[in-house]
Amino acid sequence: MSDPQSEHEEGADHLAGLLLAGSEASALIHAHDWSASPLGSPARWPRALTTVVGLMLGSRQPMFVAWGPSRTILYNDGYAPMCGKRHPKAFGQPFAEVWAEIMDDVGPILERAFAGESTHRDDIALTMERNGFPEETHFAFSYTPVRGDDGRVAGMLCACSETTERVKADRRQAFLLKLSDAVRQLADPEEIKHAAAGLVGAHLGANRVGYAEDAGDGETVVVTRTYAEGVPDVAGRFRYRDFGPDLLPGFQAGKTVVRNDVAADPALTAADKAAHAALQIAARLDVPLLKAGRLTAVFFTHFDKPHAFTPEEVALLEAVAERTWSSVARARAETALRDSEARLRHILDSATEYAIVTLASDRSIVSWNSGAERLLGYTEAEALGRPADILFTEADCAAGAPEAEMRTVREEGRALDERWRQRKDGSRFWGSGVMLPMENESSGLFLKIFRDRTEERQAEEHRRLLVLELNHRVKNTLATVQAMATQTFREGETLAEAKSSFWLRLRALSDAHDVLTSESWARADFRQIVETALAPFVTAAGARIRVEGPSFFVTPRAALAAAMTVHELATNATKFGALSGEAGRIVASWAIEPGEGAGGDRFRFTWTERGGPHVAPPTRKGFGSQLIERSVAGEFGGAARIDYAPEGLVCEFDAPLARLRQDQAG
Repeated sequence: MSDPQSEHEEGADHLAGLLLAGSEASALIHAHDWSASPLGSPARWPRALTTVVGLMLGSRQPMFVAWGPSRTILYNDGYAPMCGKRHPKAFGQPFAEVWAEIMDDVGPILERAFAGESTHRDDIALTMERNGFPEETHFAFSYTPVRGDDGRVAGMLCACSETTERVKADRRQAFLLKLSDAVRQLADPEEIKHAAAGLVGAHLGANRVGYAEDAGDGETVVVTRTYAEGVPDVAGRFRYRDFGPDLLPGFQAGKTVVRNDVAADPALTAADKAAHAALQIAARLDVPLLKAGRLTAVFFTHFDKPHAFTPEEVALLEAVAERTWSSVARARAETALRDSEARLRHILDSATEYAIVTLASDRSIVSWNSGAERLLGYTEAEALGRPADILFTEADCAAGAPEAEMRTVREEGRALDERWRQRKDGSRFWGSGVMLPMENESSGLFLKIFRDRTEERQAEEHRRLLVLELNHRVKNTLATVQAMATQTFREGETLAEAKSSFWLRLRALSDAHDVLTSESWARADFRQIVETALAPFVTAAGARIRVEGPSFFVTPRAALAAAMTVHELATNATKFGALSGEAGRIVASWAIEPGEGAGGDRFRFTWTERGGPHVAPPTRKGFGSQLIERSVAGEFGGAARIDYAPEGLVCEFDAPLARLRQDQAG
């Protein structure tokens, strides 16, 4: 049988050894005045108490021991921070005095431990005032009964861990996740701000939450909409300086401004406090949002009564402010992008003269404007997703033109494109444009723009042909003029007569040119050519010259040849024939006669003179006769016959009608 006195001495020696361990709790045991304590001097503590205290002091796990009827608590260094500002005065005091505010929650558990019942809890929520104000705390703990030397429960050992930070972090993360879920589907920036404000207000029990956006004038903020519960909304424009001189500087420095009790805040003037009171703000927390070093907005939380913002609340509000504003910025960017895309789409669809197509890197079509639909005939639904081959003719596709164009763009940054393009209905047009990568090269998209230049190309080709034709005609005209000059001044006339003949021939040539110019040198009316060539002679001879024949169009070369032929015939008639006297008459007539065989229709022209002087064949051919024969043979492809009958000259020639209508220039 053991000796109680011996066991007590051994327990005291054991405790004395622990007191030499150097911990703060050991020092407290050594320094504490135990004379008034129900426990008495440690030297006389029962072995059960010294044993459990020794276990507690030697552990890094936060622990405390409650002993005896007064439930006097002793704790180790790990438990001291849980006491807050009550440490070290709490050491050696009755549990109910130390933790009066939580006795309703833990008192029954404590008493069950003294009744011999162990308890383990993974989480208990307690509102403690260990730092002079109520705060939410969370603990995981176990209460284990400790039996005294007599075998009855004399105390209990608590091993615990404070989980407040973890619980609040989990809760904050859950709230932020809820916030993200709430705003993720919202596209309107104002709706995002209001949704976030509502969640924060409900979560914290705040009276007003919202965003104020800096007006950019260095003086004011603009509030559009807030969450308000029990207080009025405060939409409008407000001056920073009305709510404290240090408010704006603090915001600009990126500092969160916390005022737990506006009415008692010594930094505020009476006017500042009155401005707060007018908006029913008794406590406020403001989180500034700076972008690129510039104040853009403030996330504010208001209470209509004083409120001690905890570090957790500050951290939560700062996180919400940043997250929500990022969502607002994203929504605004997306809205701006949608608006920009809509404007661009409107512009693209309005540019109906241009096909504007976006291609992916695999040459598939990803956008198709109304201009492309108009030019190529494919609707947007038909074109999207199809390869860019529909922009090329089958021949170009077979030759690898689409792939070659893409290579050029990638190697050189752009590719000019002039080629025939094929519409959905198989018709073709001449397309002119360019292909280049989109500005954001990482997108892998390419922009192709082209328009229908068929008419322009035809006009250019027409101009080219006109230049060639003009060059040819100028050469021919110069050759004609040169021949006229050479022959005119070689015929033996006097210089004055030669000049007059040359001038009249030039005028006839010029008049024919005028007729051709009125038809853009494309064709000329044969009857108009004849009448124009005879006009100077009709002025003098009047009705003695008659023109008979249908109107039909001939080529420019045939027109010039006809004009010079008629002029020479009329000139000879004036000098030697029917127009040299007062009674002579001339009939210029022509007809189109059906041809036989493959030759086609024939053109027949007859110049008949009557009533003039007696006609005799010339002894030699003059320039006029030579010109007539060369024109009919060379330009008309026919044959001429001149009959110098005594009663009057008759000139006849015929030619294939097709020759007069088919231009031989070039």
